[in-house]
Amino acid sequence: MKPTATVASVVLCLALAGILAILLAGLSMNSDALNTQRQLIDNAVSQDVVEALNEIQSIAFWDVAAEKTTTSVMDVDWFNNEIGQYLSKVNGHDAVWILDQDNKPVYGYEGGRQLPPLRFNLTAAN
Repeated sequence: MKPTATVASVVLCLALAGILAILLAGLSMNSDALNTQRQLIDNAVSQDVVEALNEIQSIAFWDVAAEKTTTSVMDVDWFNNEIGQYLSKVNGHDAVWILDQDNKPVYGYEGGRQLPPLRFNLTAAN
């Protein structure tokens, strides 16, 4: 084999090895970037869930709200103003549902208005 062919073969092998190294580095960086993005999304979702639970918990442990849910006649205006509008406007909830101890809906609020409890099954199914 001629020396020029040998040098050309070595240069070609080195070039291919360099290209392979660049490709592997690129794949590794893409994998790291995807893992970082997944972690950021997981953290954001977890934070949103914790915030939503804190918002709801503040109402669930509110003595007045507890009293209002146990009366025989529901004060709809109070629920609309203090629960439905508050959670929708202040906290950005799309819908608000209050369930009784048997997980049956007793109050619903969505889109700026009270919903009949029967709508809960339709909403929950979607």
